[in-house]
Amino acid sequence: MTATFPPRISSHLIPAPAVRKSGRILVVDDEPPMCRFIEAGLRAAGYADIIFSSNGSHVLALALTECPQLIIMDVMMPGGNGMRALRTLKTTPATRGIPVIITSGFHVPDADECVQNRADHVLSKPFTAGQLLTAVGQLIAN
Repeated sequence: MTATFPPRISSHLIPAPAVRKSGRILVVDDEPPMCRFIEAGLRAAGYADIIFSSNGSHVLALALTECPQLIIMDVMMPGGNGMRALRTLKTTPATRGIPVIITSGFHVPDADECVQNRADHVLSKPFTAGQLLTAVGQLIAN
């Protein structure tokens, strides 16, 4: 089964941000089109401090060294399962307070598992830039 990806964000559809927003965001996804989509949406909304990883097994190390205020993470990735990474993040004292948005290119029947593992929000792909930014805005202090 192939995941569907949202269309590119056109700069004329999202107004330039009036203010640069603070908060480092870690994006963990192995699909370059999805990373570009998320980055474009975040940057258009004023978030400039964005770190990327395409490997789920590096999430804990990156969270510990980079101190993100939010993690946006895909469920299915090479080098590590998003559910396992979420469980590790939420049971490690130094990272358990970092909000995590879980994304999935498949219908999320594991949404219950995401919630049980303490995901702060779940987005099913394809999601819109508006849905992403609403979730981010609810979880990160600006």
